[in-house]
Amino acid sequence: MRPSKKLLIAIISIFLISSVPVSAHADSTTIQQNKDTLSQIVVFPTGNYDKNEANAMVNRLANIDGKYLNALKQNNLKIKLLSGKLTDEKEYAYLKGVVPKGWEGTGKTWDDVPGLGGSTVALRIGFSNKGKGHDAINLELHETAHAIDHIVLNDISKSAQFKQIFAKEGRSLGNVNYLGVYPEEFFAESFAYYYLNQDTNSKLKSACPQTYSFLQNLAK
Repeated sequence: MRPSKKLLIAIISIFLISSVPVSAHADSTTIQQNKDTLSQIVVFPTGNYDKNEANAMVNRLANIDGKYLNALKQNNLKIKLLSGKLTDEKEYAYLKGVVPKGWEGTGKTWDDVPGLGGSTVALRIGFSNKGKGHDAINLELHETAHAIDHIVLNDISKSAQFKQIFAKEGRSLGNVNYLGVYPEEFFAESFAYYYLNQDTNSKLKSACPQTYSFLQNLAK
């Protein structure tokens, strides 16, 4: 029996919804809940800073699955937005003049890096986009992914399962001398692709199908 046109539309709609991240079709209530959680995580700078861009960063972070954001909150992690250099902050002053992992030979030090993530997250406002002192698709999502990997998922990027995926797809997002060398960087960048927007989500699904499925299953 041939399905009716309405039934076909319904089936196609269900398929499309199931194939994108939760954030891509989250309702306004879910997004607002994520923003409420972020209000307890994100620390804004004092003094003058670009409030519109800072709010845009929070809006992009709100795309992340709420279970990850809640876990960060429960672990007392703070995402610090900065109006100046990382190394101008007292807690990161020890990094002045130090060359970050993977940046050897670039002539760059932590003084030039706009963000870091792991046991803490710090992000320069206005440096979200690729080319703004980094090669990530999005700064805040990439660095927050490091924290989720380390704190929430117990360094899942170092797991045997993910390393097998990394061996097959780690060079598929470009920047092979960095993403293709460090599994934790490939995880963070893939996470950023997954949650940034529908376009980047689709690109990840096409270029790295096993990584996409891995992230999709983690979010369930």
